[in-house]
Amino acid sequence: MIHYTPLTYEEIFEEEENEQIQWVSMKHAMVKVRKKADFSGYEIDQMISTDPNDYLNQQLMPGSNFYL
Repeated sequence: MIHYTPLTYEEIFEEEENEQIQWVSMKHAMVKVRKKADFSGYEIDQMISTDPNDYLNQQLMPGSNFYL
């Protein structure tokens, strides 16, 4: 069963204690990244932008690696 809601994943489910989450500001977008212990970079969880082309950018897709 699918439940549609305007709430975010974090508002419904609790975050794991060992995960470090932060928002990174880019040119047109805000990117929510999560630091994982298994590699040195970050993994993109969510991207919010006013530019529709940012949603087509494969480097900003959720699940892709991001390095600061």
